[in-house]
Amino acid sequence: MASRAFSISGRAIVPGVIPLIFFCVAPGLVQAAVFQVVEQVRTVGLSGSLNLFNIDTQKTSQAAFNEVIRSLPDNWDPLRTGMNISLPEGVGFGQGVASQALTVSEDCIRFSGLADVNISGLSGYPYELEGNGGASVGFEYRFVVGVDQEVELAMESVVDQYRDEDFTFSLKASDQSVVWASTAVIGGDGDMDRSFAKILALKAGEYTVFAQLAAGSYASGGLNFAGRTKAEFSISAVPEPHAGALATLGLIFIGRHCYRERKRRYRP
Repeated sequence: MASRAFSISGRAIVPGVIPLIFFCVAPGLVQAAVFQVVEQVRTVGLSGSLNLFNIDTQKTSQAAFNEVIRSLPDNWDPLRTGMNISLPEGVGFGQGVASQALTVSEDCIRFSGLADVNISGLSGYPYELEGNGGASVGFEYRFVVGVDQEVELAMESVVDQYRDEDFTFSLKASDQSVVWASTAVIGGDGDMDRSFAKILALKAGEYTVFAQLAAGSYASGGLNFAGRTKAEFSISAVPEPHAGALATLGLIFIGRHCYRERKRRYRP
């Protein structure tokens, strides 16, 4: 009895080939979840104050802002708070933004954060101005890696006033051993590069990612400076080499099989 054949796009494929197709192609198309969330804590905060002293009247005008927002454990929406304060006399103001966004999939953790604050103004008789402000972004994320896995850590950051401590990062294992904790790499010429990518080998187990962004601003008399820190990073699973190879071999085999079947069917 002749075996029945299934037709795909007008080409015959015998039933025995169907299981082989899935065996060869499926490993390259389907990947189990690499990262499994355990817990996450995210916060953004802003504070600012303005103090204006009138020498003639001996009176002080003040404006202040202080807010901290903390995410719920299952809340993945972007966190953001903004500040805009001023004084009636119009000689001082404070503005700022603290925000962060987190996107998580089965094979990638992606984070972006911004801490930006500016306290500014002028002192001129009869007014004396003092002010300060701060912005902060906090991120802590615990996850489990089911099997030994290579990952790529890609990072890009900008810190103002050369304050390296305004952006801190760490990736630690459950025993608190540090896998990676640098926010920049040093090139062969000695220059600091804040945009880089590294391949890291993770053993199966639990890990914690920690990041903290901060920015500060100050105004006194005619002196003012603003602070701004921005950072983005991602941790992505590196595909297993054998999965792609199996998929490629599978597609080659299927193509050859279809070619031979076509020649056999249309042979004079």
